[in-house]
Amino acid sequence: DWNFMLWGLYYFLFLAIEKLFLLDPLRKGKVLPHIYTLLVVMVGWAIFYITDIPSLAGFVSRLFVPSEGVGASYYLSNYALSLGVAVFCSTSLTTRIYEKIKDKDRIMIPLLAVIALLSVAYLVDSTYNPFIYFRF
Repeated sequence: DWNFMLWGLYYFLFLAIEKLFLLDPLRKGKVLPHIYTLLVVMVGWAIFYITDIPSLAGFVSRLFVPSEGVGASYYLSNYALSLGVAVFCSTSLTTRIYEKIKDKDRIMIPLLAVIALLSVAYLVDSTYNPFIYFRF
């Protein structure tokens, strides 16, 4: 399908631009390379998934241009906890905490049990759950 051709051309374009112009700034940066990668990959997934070019253009424009309907504040308020946990787990603090408590079973076992319980509770609580086993 044409979206696969567009997808390959899209990544070729970014690889060529990176090799020619962006390699040094991306190697020197700490935060900007991560943001750049997330944006490029996010649009790349959209190109790969959406087969209709007008639908793809509408989707990509809605990613970057505010539109009517559900706004960012809605998603931020509904997913603030998930976002906070993701940001926390993305830091080196979690690794340092793990290194200090990994050999202490009386801390690790209850901690992992609480994490598992909260994960299942969070899955069960959601209104739309794509996890197949909770649909039955």
